[in-house]
Amino acid sequence: MYIVEPNEKGYGELVIENLEKAKEKQIPIELVNSENIEKIQEELCEFDIIADALLGISAIGKPTGIIKRLIQIANKANKPIISLDIPSGLSPTTGHHSGVFIKADMTITFGFAKTGLMANHAQKNIGTLKVVDIGYPTELIKKIQESKS
Repeated sequence: MYIVEPNEKGYGELVIENLEKAKEKQIPIELVNSENIEKIQEELCEFDIIADALLGISAIGKPTGIIKRLIQIANKANKPIISLDIPSGLSPTTGHHSGVFIKADMTITFGFAKTGLMANHAQKNIGTLKVVDIGYPTELIKKIQESKS
């Protein structure tokens, strides 16, 4: 598993929690930074698929720096890409992008399909869409659906 070096704010609480779980399960974790990006690019050629979880639904703006480079590398790797929740670089609300985004073969989204994933113009960038139930309360979902009717 690769994880991008933290920015000046560090990792968020959820990232830290998940890193600790990965370490407990002895999942190898490699920190990606500008010094080893070429090595990472070579290693990606050895994989059968690429799992994209670079950016989440709260990401704002055009991907830059190491994230931009990793998106470019993944798209050029000629490997199937599975994006988790939403392809990195796509807006979860509009499905638009700023030119730097993952072109996924499949997107596995959690809980419900984000509005941007349903936009016609986003279809060519998300691949096959799968929605995974993560246990949202049925009554809450019904209330939300009713409020949008």
